[in-house]
Amino acid sequence: MKQLSALLFTFACLPSIAQNKVLDLEARRVADNCVDIMYRKELPGSFCVGIHFTHLDNTNYPNGSSFTVNNPRGTLLTLRPSNKDAGIGYHFEYRFIRGALNPKIKQNIIYLLPFSPGIKVKAIEAGFADEKYFGAQKPADWINYTFYSQNQDTVKACRKGLVVEVVEEFNDEISGVVEYTSKKNYLLLEHEDGTIMRYMGFKKNSIFVQPGDEVLPGSALGISAAANNNYYMVNLLLYYLKSANFEILQNATFANNQNLYKTLSPQFLFNDMPGNPENGAEYISATTEEIITKEMSKKELKKYKAQLPQPNRLN
Repeated sequence: MKQLSALLFTFACLPSIAQNKVLDLEARRVADNCVDIMYRKELPGSFCVGIHFTHLDNTNYPNGSSFTVNNPRGTLLTLRPSNKDAGIGYHFEYRFIRGALNPKIKQNIIYLLPFSPGIKVKAIEAGFADEKYFGAQKPADWINYTFYSQNQDTVKACRKGLVVEVVEEFNDEISGVVEYTSKKNYLLLEHEDGTIMRYMGFKKNSIFVQPGDEVLPGSALGISAAANNNYYMVNLLLYYLKSANFEILQNATFANNQNLYKTLSPQFLFNDMPGNPENGAEYISATTEEIITKEMSKKELKKYKAQLPQPNRLN
């Protein structure tokens, strides 16, 4: 392959603290003078909600509490009166961010490369754009790879997951050598253990899936985007929510921003062996039935086996 320059990426495309109607809290007075704080969210996937009470009367609740919510609606917490014969006074503020807080991460998961089997790709370790352009400190755990292919191809899911966000509004044509751009199409897949993988680098309006879809390893996600030097690229970032300290983001700038996410280094299957990518190395994408079926439910496994070619039986 020709010489490829590493694109720089950042957490900027990851969801930050949300302030719109993606998630709402509502208080309801119930029996015994209790108050239920209910939530309702519009988007699929996990969110961490932080609640701060600015006023409480006839009850106690620790401030700074955080909760992970997965369902479309439910009860976040219940306030109980100190004096059961009197009502509760309260006022609260809340914030939320995408992700399950400190999830129990599955070990020994092998990820497929995001291409069809047999495709030759080159792995380039991507830098941290905020460090170079905004003076920010690179996270100690930062790990991020871009995979380049010579031909445009269908981007495939590396692991079973739930599509939780899709952005596909940007043109992907790149002329010359571009080191950093935030205008990249991407989607987020949340895995069942709470980790999230960002797939970045899709041709405009080429993504096949939408939020709420469940995909299996090897499922088609979209078409890869054009990159430098007439190549095509897919950037992968695996991470999880490590902190719910919303206060550190209050006065954050690009230079002093402390991110709430932690990146992980996934093991991929390439050249028929699992391992971590080496910067500049070339690999051949591969797949196995074990990886495809590893996280399937019984129903999914039954459907998958029913679709496999059946052996011919001699009479």
